[in-house]
Amino acid sequence: MTGAVGAAGYDPSVAAFVVVVFAVTGLVFGLVAQAAGTALRGSPGLERAIARLGGSSAGAVAYLGFVFVFAAGLVAIAVAGQVAAIRNEEAAGRLDNLFVRSVARWRWLAVRLAVGAGLVVGASALVGLAAWAGAASQHTGVAFGAAFAAGLNVAPPALFVLGIGALAFGVWPRAAVGLTYALVVWSFLVEIIAAVFDSSHWLRDTSPLLHITPAPAADPDWSAAMWLVGLGVLAAVAGVVAFGRRDLQGA
Repeated sequence: MTGAVGAAGYDPSVAAFVVVVFAVTGLVFGLVAQAAGTALRGSPGLERAIARLGGSSAGAVAYLGFVFVFAAGLVAIAVAGQVAAIRNEEAAGRLDNLFVRSVARWRWLAVRLAVGAGLVVGASALVGLAAWAGAASQHTGVAFGAAFAAGLNVAPPALFVLGIGALAFGVWPRAAVGLTYALVVWSFLVEIIAAVFDSSHWLRDTSPLLHITPAPAADPDWSAAMWLVGLGVLAAVAGVVAFGRRDLQGA
């Protein structure tokens, strides 16, 4: 696997940095959960915002559900950065020398996407574990299983964004980065609108971030999560096929 990753041009230091960032983020979420949960009990506006996002619990659990939904957006931003890195490899002309060797084009992109997907799942699970450790140190009563499931619940929107980014890269490479970031920004915008106002279902459905529940303030909707992952995988496969058939395009 090390050789495959090297051939893909993937820098392991990037993975280490992402893991550390999300571990620290999750730990901070947990450490302030008790105080934030107490503040939430005295803020009807924040309680209504969490309810609009699908949460039904109160206190520290409600706070964690709220921040985990936004953590899903942060992971999606990291994914957009991965799509940008993939595109930069082509735009800078580094792929021209790579593909004159025995490296298959579809394999290069497939390995990059597989490593990216693994990083998403690993970082998401780590957010949940770190949040539980921080919350447990404050005696919030948040269960380990609930926090771990909430962490995994963060991954599906990012995997969907990764698939859409791969499809854009395979079909329209010069627009891939802009389209991927635009999807993430739009998802954040709709999420904010949904938290503040009673928005319509059709608007909410355009945001991948709102297809997951604010776990652990609500039970994860694994059915919706699998739909996001499945659509992301299909888009990624189509992107790999399209990349294998098109010409390389510089900046």
